[in-house]
Amino acid sequence: MESRALIMTNEIFNDFMSPEYRTDELKTILGNVLENIYEPDSFYPKHIVGVIPLTRERMIEIERNPNTHIKWNHVLTPTKPQMILLNISASDETIIWDLLHEYGHLVDGPPSSEEGNRLREHDREKRAWDNGKKELKDYPQFHASYDKRAKECLSSYR
Repeated sequence: MESRALIMTNEIFNDFMSPEYRTDELKTILGNVLENIYEPDSFYPKHIVGVIPLTRERMIEIERNPNTHIKWNHVLTPTKPQMILLNISASDETIIWDLLHEYGHLVDGPPSSEEGNRLREHDREKRAWDNGKKELKDYPQFHASYDKRAKECLSSYR
């Protein structure tokens, strides 16, 4: 039986990423971070259900529900267990960079009560990008692309 991490890796990689971005290295990175998310004993005990790729159809469905207020690419935490909602519309390696960022939030833990102000929020977002980049330690060829995505997103948080 295939693990949930392997099933999700294959779904994201094969169904949502453009063929020109389907490299063995990117699949390994994706698989490793999904394995960390789905294996509660080795990561974040008992709280992670998984990752939901947000297709256009799923976003329309969510937006039609007036009781749902969901942003793209975030860890959904109104109740436990947690779920990562992932924007897969990019169809390139930024799908993986965004997942690494959300994983970085999980590594960082829940926000503190004082992280509601803009400066603290920006610091939390930066930590999430930094935490995610640690998963690329064996893949320096992707650092520039990851850093570019992080910089774009960090500038949008202000």
